[in-house]
Amino acid sequence: MNVTEYLQRINYSGDVAPTSSNLRKICVAHMLAVPYENLDVFGGPPITIDLPKLFEKIVKQRRGGFNFELNRMFSWLLQNLGYQVSLYKADVYNMKRDAFTYTQPALVVTVDDGSKYFTDIAFTCGTSLTEPLNFEYLTEQAQKHGIFRLRECGKTSFYFELKWFHVVDSTGEVNPARDIEFCFGESKYRSKGWIILYKVSMDRQCTWDEMIPELEKVLSNNENWVTRNTICAINRGSSVTVLWGKYLIQKYIREDQQRGDNLTVSRTFMELSDFPAILEIVRCVFGMKSFTREFTPIAEDITTRPIVIY
Repeated sequence: MNVTEYLQRINYSGDVAPTSSNLRKICVAHMLAVPYENLDVFGGPPITIDLPKLFEKIVKQRRGGFNFELNRMFSWLLQNLGYQVSLYKADVYNMKRDAFTYTQPALVVTVDDGSKYFTDIAFTCGTSLTEPLNFEYLTEQAQKHGIFRLRECGKTSFYFELKWFHVVDSTGEVNPARDIEFCFGESKYRSKGWIILYKVSMDRQCTWDEMIPELEKVLSNNENWVTRNTICAINRGSSVTVLWGKYLIQKYIREDQQRGDNLTVSRTFMELSDFPAILEIVRCVFGMKSFTREFTPIAEDITTRPIVIY
């Protein structure tokens, strides 16, 4: 495995010294170059967090991956560039159930001046962080695709949260989601106006070997969205492109709508007619030109309910 080759994969040629500024630049470069995708879950090679196999897939074959794969590979890159990376377990929140339903990795990165940042280059389709978050509780941090914050929940845990938003669909119709309680009911965990993405427990650091059983649980559970939907997603800076089953979705937030209580997300849907059209999108739009395997696109309906993760 080669750091230089990885940096070429994400089109990054800048300074790599472990500073906060460089960490932000590297995170942005990664988000713009490497798609989130879970296509191997559906009939592909076994999912693994073995580093040489991930390097072959993500760097050599120019594929993407989902949470476990991308964060595993990214943590290796940062450590080899001199950053201190701490791995913790994160429990993913399910809005419908008001419960935490499965566990995934979460990274906290320390730079040269001792500052800590929360990073995630691979959470969801459009609500992933474009940049690291300052490790400050209850500070609203606006990025291109949402307003985020960390909220303390106990001495050693915190919630990673996204501010609730309005939606404008492809017809231009505004679909205000009113409030979370109206859409999903009351919650034991949520704070008014905020969506919990997951809860991070920092009572102790984990090893990647300890994450293997959690990966196996995710892959064996047919109730989570990773195993129920074929997904590709890529951050384009001003927009996010998502292939959700047979739907191609474009999502963006206007610059003048990134702050305040009335955050508005604009989105367009296009239903793809057949598998050749889907494969062309996978290869050309998401840059996975080596991908040739046929798969059955599947997805939960996202056209008739409030968008949260897509």
